[in-house]
Amino acid sequence: MNDDLMTRAEQAIADEEHARKVAKARELLADDEAAQKAAALKARQDQTRAEVKAMVEADDVTLEHVAAKFDAAVSALAELAQAALHRERVIYAANHKMQGAQLPEARGRTSEVQADGVVHHVNDAPPRVLLARALVLVAQAEGTPNNGFDALATDLTRIAGPVHRRTKVEEIRR
Repeated sequence: MNDDLMTRAEQAIADEEHARKVAKARELLADDEAAQKAAALKARQDQTRAEVKAMVEADDVTLEHVAAKFDAAVSALAELAQAALHRERVIYAANHKMQGAQLPEARGRTSEVQADGVVHHVNDAPPRVLLARALVLVAQAEGTPNNGFDALATDLTRIAGPVHRRTKVEEIRR
């Protein structure tokens, strides 16, 4: 073997070694990049999990918060119903009293009373209409095409009447 052949063989071996090193370096680089991407993804996922946990565990999102709001709404609606029922009972009792005393302004209808020229009628604030109306107004205010409140409002308007028409109770306060 001559020196030229040996030199070429050494060069070929060196080139092969260099090619293996380059290939191995590329492989290691790809592994490092994949590991970095995986670590970055895991960090984003962990951060997202922490953010989502904080979001759903916030005081104004908890079931306890919604339950408290529910209880308050039921209480408020019960108070509204009680006030309207109380008004009805008073009107019926007043009419009965007026008829018993044979007052000239007493009418045969037990559902209304006239006092000082003002007629008080139970249909001015019927409890079921007021409750339905309150729910319709909330559903209309908070309704979106996707949350189904528009369907609730539509169902309740059969009881509450058209949304554009205010009840006498609403007109008094506005």
